[in-house]
Amino acid sequence: MKSSLDKDQWALYKLIWDRFVASQMPSADFLQTTVEIKADNSVFTAVGTVPVFQGFMALYVEGEDDQENGNGEKKLPSLTEGQVLELLGLAPKQHFTQPPYRYSEATLIKELEEKGIGRPSTYASILATIKEKQYVRLEKGKFFPTELGCLVNDLLVVNFPDIFDIEFTAQMEENLDHIEEGEKDWVETLKEFYVPFEKDLEMAKVSMRDVRENSSPRMRSANDVVQRW
Repeated sequence: MKSSLDKDQWALYKLIWDRFVASQMPSADFLQTTVEIKADNSVFTAVGTVPVFQGFMALYVEGEDDQENGNGEKKLPSLTEGQVLELLGLAPKQHFTQPPYRYSEATLIKELEEKGIGRPSTYASILATIKEKQYVRLEKGKFFPTELGCLVNDLLVVNFPDIFDIEFTAQMEENLDHIEEGEKDWVETLKEFYVPFEKDLEMAKVSMRDVRENSSPRMRSANDVVQRW
């Protein structure tokens, strides 16, 4: 295939092929390891992982994107108790607690996968929606919430706490799977959803209207978005 594709096409083809084949391979195994290194009266500690079995990682490893977002594994070399190590250098540094990493498109999709939110067929539309409605802006490949996005999020979470519970969407997806498999009645599932939703909706009509009447034009535009939602 490589001879029939240009550089970008080949890169995409190889990524899809490698990831598909890797999905059929066994998991990788690691040992969580803590190493204490004694130097005179001082003890230095290093924590990381030691690979035991590469599994699918022999073919495919998540790219730099994950490492930038704090998901990369810190690997230690294989060491034995009592082993004498060579000092290559000392680099005194002061470390501060870092804020959470911003999501990129790839890491946001990975988070959706891990939380059971959406399906592969809906990930593209989710990303498109938050960008088109200007809930986020994309800078250097990372998502940053806009003022409008923060405002809409706050309003929706307060007024629809059940729906915006992170477990809700995952549970709904599971219910839809059960309906498709004939294990759950769709009418009952709708009732389970709509009865509490109707109460939240009626309350939101009142509380959001009050917010809109006593807010800035920016706030009012956000409420218009919420009402359309």
